[in-house]
Amino acid sequence: MNNPAYQEYLKDVLGDSTPAQKFCTQCGTGNDTKFRFCQSCGAAMGGETAPGLCGGCGTQNAPTSKFCGSCGSPLASAKEEEEAKGVKTRITSASGNQHEIRVWTEPVTGMKFVWIEGGSFQMGNLFGEGFDDEQSIREVTLSSFWLGQYEVTQGEWQKIMGNNPSDFK
Repeated sequence: MNNPAYQEYLKDVLGDSTPAQKFCTQCGTGNDTKFRFCQSCGAAMGGETAPGLCGGCGTQNAPTSKFCGSCGSPLASAKEEEEAKGVKTRITSASGNQHEIRVWTEPVTGMKFVWIEGGSFQMGNLFGEGFDDEQSIREVTLSSFWLGQYEVTQGEWQKIMGNNPSDFK
C-alpha cells in the first residue's frame, strides 16, 4: 500500500530506521540486507528454498517476517507471538455463562481487538432456497485472527488510511 498516512503509521509502529538494502534479482525490489528472501516476490536472495509461505495469498516471505509483504497476513512464524498477545479478561454472556477472552489494544491508534480462535464449520444452504453460490454444503476453515472489538470510527479510519470517504461527517 502506497498511502502516505499508512506509511507514517508504520513508521510510528516499526520505528524510523531505514535499513541498508539489497535488490532482488527476480523483481528488482529493494529488501533489507538481513532478509534472505524478497518481500515482494518471495524469491530466495541466496538460493535456498524459501520458508514463510503466506496462507492468505501464497507469497513467499523472509523467515524473519512477521507479516506477509504482499497482503499483510500474519505468517506462521508470527502465529505463536500473535497468540501470546493480549490480556485475558473474564466476561459474563447474556445467558449468564462465564467466558475468558483475550483483548489487545493497538498502541498507536488505541483500537481494541478481540482474539477469534480459528476452526472449521459447514457452510451452505440445507433447504435449497438460497442463491446458486449458497446451494452446496462445504467445509470452511478459518485461521485464528484479531477482530476489532468495536466498529472503526471515522477518526481511526482517517488516521490509518489518510482519508475519510464517508458522506456523514
